Amino acid sequence: MDCFLVLPQGFEKSLDRFWEGGGELRMGIDPTKQAQSGILRGLIMRTWFELMHQRFMDVERSRELVSDGIEQLEQSEELGWMEKGVLLTFLRSLDDMLGNVSDEEGFAQGAQGGGFNGPEIVTQDVSRDSVGPRSAFEVTFPSGILWAMIACVSAFAVSTVRERTHGTLLRLNVAPVTHSHFLAGKALAAFIACTVVTLMLLAISQLPAFGVRFDEPGKVALAVICNSLCFVGITMLVSTLGKTEQAVGGLSWGVLLIMAMFGGGMIPLFIMPDWLLVLSDFSPVKWGITAFEGAIWRDYSYAELALPCGILLAVGVVGFLVGVFRLSKQGRA
Repeated sequence: MDCFLVLPQGFEKSLDRFWEGGGELRMGIDPTKQAQSGILRGLIMRTWFELMHQRFMDVERSRELVSDGIEQLEQSEELGWMEKGVLLTFLRSLDDMLGNVSDEEGFAQGAQGGGFNGPEIVTQDVSRDSVGPRSAFEVTFPSGILWAMIACVSAFAVSTVRERTHGTLLRLNVAPVTHSHFLAGKALAAFIACTVVTLMLLAISQLPAFGVRFDEPGKVALAVICNSLCFVGITMLVSTLGKTEQAVGGLSWGVLLIMAMFGGGMIPLFIMPDWLLVLSDFSPVKWGITAFEGAIWRDYSYAELALPCGILLAVGVVGFLVGVFRLSKQGRA
């Protein structure tokens, strides 16, 4: 909201008591909109004087208003005798003048320049609440980060298959290293790669050319960790989709592209149709983007971040356990 105008109760009746001025109006305006503030003040004063002009054009109506004013002043106990005397003298003189007016147009022109005070405008600064991204980069960087993680998943999935096809897992069978150690090392390397790539993109986003906000770094760090753990689990799962590097590379990108397509990696979530938003709930990419957007510009609380981060962790744990189980069986084969 850039501005607002508050009319006090009974403002319409105060227009009839023109000798008291226009009363007080409260105007709220964004402090950065100084030009608009001046324009609004001018419109208010013009409207007030136009109303006064219309009332003075009707001489009979003006005489009624003056008579009412004289009656109210005579009954008033709030004004001192001196102030009451001055106002009564003025209004009675005005009433006499109105009684002698025959040319309404001439009277209206004289009244317009009669020096009556307009309303007093009290200004209150208001700031516009930011409820959306301040730039397009705050929308594109979260999806860009997810694309970088997808690339890490595909690369590590293929490297895991390469370890098996090149005989690394076979040699580990006679070495003092278990499959658990091997898989833990792969998972740690994938986690570090996803985290480092994400941190690099986040660092680039802080350049003046992009200006992505980091109001609460703790929430951003939470989104980074949960996304990295999620995609570590996905890495373990997609590495079991085939027996050769070519098969795993093709299948992993096929699965991940579908996740990105329905999860907001290609079309921003907030412009998706309702039916596509329902489908996007099944894509971890959607929850990864939601976590980053919530931490960067949606101003999510930690309680609100619990849902996307919880889903990411659940997907990561399930994918990791299933992937480790399948990789262990393939390693023994």
